[in-house]
Amino acid sequence: MIEIFTRKLPPTSNHRLMPMCMKGRGRLIKTKQFRDWEAEMADDIPTYPMMEDVPLWVVIHIRFPDKRKRDIDGPVKPILDLLVRHGCIKDDSRIERLEITKYVPGQWDQDPGTFDVKVQTMEDYNCPF
Repeated sequence: MIEIFTRKLPPTSNHRLMPMCMKGRGRLIKTKQFRDWEAEMADDIPTYPMMEDVPLWVVIHIRFPDKRKRDIDGPVKPILDLLVRHGCIKDDSRIERLEITKYVPGQWDQDPGTFDVKVQTMEDYNCPF
């Protein structure tokens, strides 16, 4: 089981990619804000033994910084990509069960603007004792 606690949320979807023309073709590149978040998380993610090609169960708790309306799935893709990029899981296509919980200020007053992740094998999920 891997547990990662209290990490800063990624930038919103509108602040992750920007269009750019390269050699006459349109491309989407990562914004400086998103690259800075990735670099900060790279220094912050502890090293775990990689979970091999087994079915996975992932639980994500998202604490948004304010009460504005937000999509619950916005930060999920960058968080999962971060786990893959830093070797916590081999491939996010191995996730069979994904649980996401959204908290807004007032529901969960600790560390707004952060997320928690817990990764387990489905074997642990099916038989927790």
